[in-house]
Amino acid sequence: MDPKFDDQGAADKRELELRQVEDRIVQRLEKRLPKQRTWRNRLIKYGVLAAVLIFAYFYFFSCEDSPLRGGGGGGGGAGQQDQTVQQTSPKEAVRTVYHYVAGDPKQACAVFSATGKAAFAKSFGVPDCLQAAQAAAAKVTDKSRYANPDFPENAAFTSGSTSEIRSCDLGVTGGDRLGVFILTKQGDGGWVITGHEKEPADCLTG
Repeated sequence: MDPKFDDQGAADKRELELRQVEDRIVQRLEKRLPKQRTWRNRLIKYGVLAAVLIFAYFYFFSCEDSPLRGGGGGGGGAGQQDQTVQQTSPKEAVRTVYHYVAGDPKQACAVFSATGKAAFAKSFGVPDCLQAAQAAAAKVTDKSRYANPDFPENAAFTSGSTSEIRSCDLGVTGGDRLGVFILTKQGDGGWVITGHEKEPADCLTG
């Protein structure tokens, strides 16, 4: 047999094998493309969701217009808001005040009504609620403990839509007690602080 024909046949065979390999590669790519598109769509969806969550976080916890940025007291104050955030119970409302005085006093006044802010400011001898919260924050020595005072079961004296919590009845450590909180239940069931009174520093003398 002529060697030229053998060489030609071998070349044709290699060309056929290369085409088969190319076909297999194309088939695999075609199978993977839909998956890639699916993952791409998922990434886009998760990216949008993450952006929304980040926006919501900064809106509610960082923006000055957020109700949780701490409203002003009876005398007002630059940048302070009059919005009030209701809590599920009197204990949660008072706990929220201690929590924010320890960590972010600008937000502490959000659980007070307008009259409550004015009373809180008066108890501290300052023009507005924010300054009262900042004054209390300046005396905090242990933020973690101060933010989580111990509430005994009978801490809240509730009668109808009015409740009273005395800080002298709480286990407060890491800072000064914040006095007597008077709370009022709102029409939709939430509680806000509507009044405040001073207590003796040692909880004993008048």
